[in-house]
Amino acid sequence: MGRNEGKLAKDWCIGRLRASIMLRRHFIVALALLCSASMSLEALGEGTFRIVMRDGSEFIGAVRSFEDGVYGLSLGSGDRTVAASDVRRIEVVRGTNSGDGKARPRTPDTVGPEYQFLIGKSRFVVGRLRSFEDGLYEIETRLGPLRVPVADVTRIDVSWIGSSDIAAETTVASPGPAAIVADGPMRLAGSNIIGETLIPSLLEAYAAADRVLSTLWVSGAPEHERTFVATASDGKKFTARISRRGTASALDALADGSADFGMMSRQMSPQELQRLAAPGSAKVREHVVGVGGVVVLVHSSNPVKTLRLDQIADIFSGRVRDWSEVGGAARRIRVVAPAEGSGIRDVLRARVLGGRAITPLAARISSSTELSGLVGSDPTAIGLTEFAYVRNAAAVAITDECGLTHVPSEFSIQTEEYPLSSRFFLYTKASPSAGAQRFIDFVLGASGQDRVREIGHVSLLPILASHGMPDRAETKVSDQDDRQIMTQLKTFLGSATRLSVTFRFVAGAADLNARGVADLDRLVEYLRSDGRRGRRVALLGFSDRAGTVASNVRLAEKRARFVAQKLKEKGATADRAFGFGPLLPVACGATPGNLATNNRVEVWLF
Repeated sequence: MGRNEGKLAKDWCIGRLRASIMLRRHFIVALALLCSASMSLEALGEGTFRIVMRDGSEFIGAVRSFEDGVYGLSLGSGDRTVAASDVRRIEVVRGTNSGDGKARPRTPDTVGPEYQFLIGKSRFVVGRLRSFEDGLYEIETRLGPLRVPVADVTRIDVSWIGSSDIAAETTVASPGPAAIVADGPMRLAGSNIIGETLIPSLLEAYAAADRVLSTLWVSGAPEHERTFVATASDGKKFTARISRRGTASALDALADGSADFGMMSRQMSPQELQRLAAPGSAKVREHVVGVGGVVVLVHSSNPVKTLRLDQIADIFSGRVRDWSEVGGAARRIRVVAPAEGSGIRDVLRARVLGGRAITPLAARISSSTELSGLVGSDPTAIGLTEFAYVRNAAAVAITDECGLTHVPSEFSIQTEEYPLSSRFFLYTKASPSAGAQRFIDFVLGASGQDRVREIGHVSLLPILASHGMPDRAETKVSDQDDRQIMTQLKTFLGSATRLSVTFRFVAGAADLNARGVADLDRLVEYLRSDGRRGRRVALLGFSDRAGTVASNVRLAEKRARFVAQKLKEKGATADRAFGFGPLLPVACGATPGNLATNNRVEVWLF
């Protein structure tokens, strides 16, 4: 097969892979194999596959198609079709460039594209496809080889190409007008967590929504840099450059004007906001684009399933060094921590360590994917990463100082009741460009948030709880007033279901915070959607324990009625608005963060 023919095959197969993302699992799997073969044609001359059948026969050739359980093969003797159930093994091999005419196994250092394998609904593995045998893929990852059952793979996507690798253009939609090409270059800098998979996926969805003709990802010289290129039908291009040097780098990039967006996995401090408001620096605008949760990872075989916050602090500070000290087997703990500048590291310091330093013995890894992979392969390891990167490891439940145990889940993180939950922020200039505003509107809208959820992160779209009355309703009450209010609460909530939308307020003010303002529109859209019309809405206000029970009940009801009025202004109706004061706390302690968490208005449907 000649070079031109190989390039055509490569272009076709990658286009089909992207265009077929929502098709049946096995069709996508086969297309990925086809893409791997076709892209090898240019890199390896006449690279192809060895197909070994269950009856012992084998062929050397290219996989041309897969449909309805049948592979179409191109062999030296002509074309042939074989049933997928008859295939035992598929191997990537070199071209026949030796004197004996035999194909040689592909060596591990062969340059080629990486794929992103979606396993189940939320686990991702990035690596190069090496083989398929007996229902298992062998994937070469940066942490070593990994074997994954075919049945567990939901989707395969081209993830990364080097600037010197094969150019992988992928068709994402039919040709048409593309508004984004008029936006000019878009520059994003900051958080590794947000920049690793979340923003790249959102950029791809944004381009698809604008019907661009093709897209391309190219990695820069340093591994934390990558560039997205979208091409319209008229040949005009839109580029977005992502720099993932950690949350702390977002501030510098915004201050010196080298970024249009600052990606941060925590909120800017008042001091940081003041720095950007100094003479010569533009004020910034805050956009909440998702919710994250810092999870504590252990190996799936580790018997430790729950840890107290003080135990986590002792482990990551180096005070506790053996698993037997926290209920596990007697073996030394290997601590794995995010690299310096990470927003996760900031959360660890601020909410867990209480001023203590992270142990100098901790391994420091910048990539969330690599950190999760390392913990998932080492029974002695413990690490911190974002909820979307649990993958093959196990996330432990966390017990806070009040004795409440919190299991990391999509619901607990979206409501921000999980103790290590945090928001994902994009910061822009106070008056962003038209192109930047268009991207923000897409990310905050239903299409953007659907993509956030699709790739395993926690979106801002409302979801229903899987149960009714929360376990914390069994919290012991301290006096007669509390008991009376608790009785009323249990009676009302007996047949109601909670929605994840939870409104919180600006500290020291009656106004909703930035997320709450956007959540009003999401709630209205949810209530108007098919299947949800006619559901009655109750708004339940809660408070912290500062002050008397009676004053807190009044304040909580006032906030609930405030949210009801805001919904009314948008054409939606809340049937009831109650105040229950300090009952059902979701955080304990008198820190500003915990007080703000308890001051909330919950949405219940009945």
